[in-house]
Amino acid sequence: MEYGRARRPANIGARVDGLLIGELDDTVQDVASSFAGMGSAVGSARVAQLGLALADITRVLPSLEPEATRAYFDLASRVARATLAAIAAAGPDSQLNG
Repeated sequence: MEYGRARRPANIGARVDGLLIGELDDTVQDVASSFAGMGSAVGSARVAQLGLALADITRVLPSLEPEATRAYFDLASRVARATLAAIAAAGPDSQLNG
């Protein structure tokens, strides 16, 4: 399943452990697609947002129900992690814009 084309879970608006899971998904999709188009010029604030979203997804992932939602967010976490790894490999921090 390709993340950007995957169907969002029906419960995307749910709040889990105080977090709106749809907002986590939006952050991952937004920053990953921005990095794909802009490279390391994506900005340090956006990188930080992605890192925080990944941490939150990792924390709530075991409690997500149903299984389809958990699988979707497992994929989102892998995309976030891969995006952060690509940003880290792209070059020195000085290339990140604000």
